[in-house]
Amino acid sequence: MQARSMLFHGLGTDDNDELLRASYACVEYPPPTDWGQFRRMYFALRTLHDESFSFDLWFCLLPATTTTEVETRYTGGVIFGLQSEERDSRNWPQYHQQFVMVDSKNNLFCSVLDVKPPVATDLRCDRWYHVVLTYDLARQRQDVFVDGERVWSATGALHREWQHLLHEQVGTGYVTAGGSALPHGEFAGWYGFHGLLDEFRFWRGVLPLSDVQHLARGGELSPKRLHGTLKYPGIRGPQSRVNVELAACTRPAEGRPVAIVAVEQKKAVAPTPCRPRALFA
Repeated sequence: MQARSMLFHGLGTDDNDELLRASYACVEYPPPTDWGQFRRMYFALRTLHDESFSFDLWFCLLPATTTTEVETRYTGGVIFGLQSEERDSRNWPQYHQQFVMVDSKNNLFCSVLDVKPPVATDLRCDRWYHVVLTYDLARQRQDVFVDGERVWSATGALHREWQHLLHEQVGTGYVTAGGSALPHGEFAGWYGFHGLLDEFRFWRGVLPLSDVQHLARGGELSPKRLHGTLKYPGIRGPQSRVNVELAACTRPAEGRPVAIVAVEQKKAVAPTPCRPRALFA
């Protein structure tokens, strides 16, 4: 069976992160709302500062190979980035964080706390990975799961810059020089993700282990529990996508290896920037 996943182009090894080459999308509200057709604002994780929440995603890394444009891309990139400025702004984002990211050495980072160690290492390309993060507000406890297994637990308040992270997007995020694999020690800018995303969903409350493992097997949960989701109903993909192509490929539930059959040639452009639901929520 084939399905449409979202192909993000990533950052070229020439380090050119100009907006025209950006590849990203925004999380949208779930049915039965209008899915942004008449709304000009999108879901924002920052508005969940006073409640427990969870999110899960399916992603696949693509290798650093030469594309049809004869351009080499870095491996990895920021999957979920948040910052004080929009991606299409020319201003430097004074505040910027990467809540989900894979560096150029294939290490996975996933955290909404101040501390952010790698939660998985030596990830392989052309393979589906499932990630879940849960945050219990009352206990201030964060748990991270990879492919249904708990890989890291920590306690603490939400990131100290939380209230400054007014804008967010999936597929890119701003990084500052200093990390040797972001993608290298001298880079500062927008580190786009090079790979596929099949799902990125935000859930109400803390998902129990049984639900985490059910999702990791390719299962579904009730849409009534959704806060927001990246995947538009059907095969159209998110309405907000910018230079994100839809790829016909094997589903995560069909097995971990990824086989891409065809890629949509037409690139979609967002009619409006990814603005959160409320700037002062």
